[in-house]
Amino acid sequence: PLPIDWTPTMDRYFIDLMLDQVHRGNRLGHTFNKQAWNDMLMMFNGNFGTPYDMNTLKSHYTSLWRQFNDIKNLLDQNGFSWDNTRQMVIADKYAWDAYVKVRCLLYMYF
Repeated sequence: PLPIDWTPTMDRYFIDLMLDQVHRGNRLGHTFNKQAWNDMLMMFNGNFGTPYDMNTLKSHYTSLWRQFNDIKNLLDQNGFSWDNTRQMVIADKYAWDAYVKVRCLLYMYF
């Protein structure tokens, strides 16, 4: 598959396509049925004039899930919150330091 420089506009459109498929009942567990993927691919390529294939969208879907889980994990920590204005996770220096120390210890032992 061709690499894509995903822009915020592309991300938002792709997320909207996925939400539409969820509302149509075309999501099974953590993935979509074949028709949903085909519809999203056709709509995405039609909207952006791109020649991308199914693997490109599926790969980006996986990437978005990882980002979601990373952000969710941060927000589950004490001292972390979401800044709507900047659209990012925020915390003071002490919260970040504590988080990094715990992660470093985990990686050293596992």
